[in-house]
Amino acid sequence: SWSDDELLEAARRGSRAAFLELCVRTQVELLNYLKNLCRRYGLPIHSAEDLRQDVLTKITRQIHSRRTAKNKSSQSITAHHPWSILKTVAMQTTLDALKKKKTSSVGETKANGL
Repeated sequence: SWSDDELLEAARRGSRAAFLELCVRTQVELLNYLKNLCRRYGLPIHSAEDLRQDVLTKITRQIHSRRTAKNKSSQSITAHHPWSILKTVAMQTTLDALKKKKTSSVGETKANGL
């Protein structure tokens, strides 16, 4: 089994498998981070589980997508520390969920004639 440092170095060299392993190893930290974001933004704490799955799905898609050099390449994802990437994607995913919540609340208010 590789150490986190070895996996990080392999991920920096472009290893998708190493990057994904680091994501798996940080799942507990990611969940705790998402719970804190949910508290901060007034989302239900149980949303953190769904958000974690969304984050990991987004990361996996980004890594496995084949994009041109003009766009973000899958190699550029592994050029940074996995935790900083996870936090960035987690923040964006949480903010997207918050926007959806606010949009649905406005729609419900209008539907109820308020």
